[in-house]
Amino acid sequence: RIGAVTGATGEELDKLRAAAEEMGATTQFTATEAANGLEILGRAGLDATESVETLPSVLQLAQASGMQLAEAAGVVTDSLGAMGQGVQEAGRFADLLAQGARLANTDVQKLGQALSQAGVQAAQMGLSAEETVGVLDALANAGIRGERAGTALRNILSQLQDPASKARRELAELGIETSDLTEVIGGLEQAGPAAQSAVLAFGREAGPALRTLLDQGRSGIAEYVTALNDAEGAAQTMADEATDNLTGALAGLGSAWDALRRKLVDPLIEPIQRQVEALSGQLRSLAQGGSLEA
Repeated sequence: RIGAVTGATGEELDKLRAAAEEMGATTQFTATEAANGLEILGRAGLDATESVETLPSVLQLAQASGMQLAEAAGVVTDSLGAMGQGVQEAGRFADLLAQGARLANTDVQKLGQALSQAGVQAAQMGLSAEETVGVLDALANAGIRGERAGTALRNILSQLQDPASKARRELAELGIETSDLTEVIGGLEQAGPAAQSAVLAFGREAGPALRTLLDQGRSGIAEYVTALNDAEGAAQTMADEATDNLTGALAGLGSAWDALRRKLVDPLIEPIQRQVEALSGQLRSLAQGGSLEA
């Protein structure tokens, strides 16, 4: 099935198979789970080489978050796509998502959902992935998570991007002419009570989220971003912490047993299949020759 999704044949298909088997033999995930992860990466448009190179980062994120490998692959590829980043950034995004979940009252899945909703707009507005996740972390700590957070942030940014929006007109009344989110928050902080009308102008969905960001403050969001800029290695560290226990050891044992079973059983499958097919052919011949009774 991986070959059909990625279009891999010959050496490329062997490379995919070898990667899945290696993960099954050396990690807590089985070869089947690794293959499912590779399939998700292939569906996202990665070729065989890119899928194999991305798989270790996805695996670390899955271990760190307790997600299924295929689910983690989907989160990483969706986040990369939303922010307009290439597969070479997969390791950075795995670390970023792991660190973001650790810093705030959220998890990798919800953070990925939020980033998928807001990422395109954020990238258009010039926000880095770290800045975007920093804002989403600030929202998460106030109870605004997942798709709700992403949708709210997307609406805030879209109104800031539109010079003709009511929100931009209200901001202009306060002397805030920029579309930069952090500068807008700083300007609203300085405006004090007079900022209320501008916040309300963002509407029922985006307004409360902007109020939450205002409560966190420009400096509060900056603290998240600073920590996220230092996220390198976070997925591996969290994966090590998550699997350094009996549950992790048992999962690793199960994966190793699955790898051994495959090594012993898989070579027998093709000869048995050929024998079954030959027997089926003989039975069909007997039936067509009238030697067997219906």
